[in-house]
Amino acid sequence: MSERTLIAILLGASGGGIGVLVAKATGITSWLDAKLFIAIGVVVGLGAAKVLEAARRKSK
Repeated sequence: MSERTLIAILLGASGGGIGVLVAKATGITSWLDAKLFIAIGVVVGLGAAKVLEAARRKSK
């Protein structure tokens, strides 16, 4: 597995975890609403991985 893939998985999972914490902190009780926070967290994490990869490519 490439380093790029591992970073995307790590940041995606971290974003999902942050989404869970935000949903819990805001008192979301509906599973559907909680899944929305988790999905947004994963998307933000994957976006961060994409930006990180672009920045690393640019600095080389």
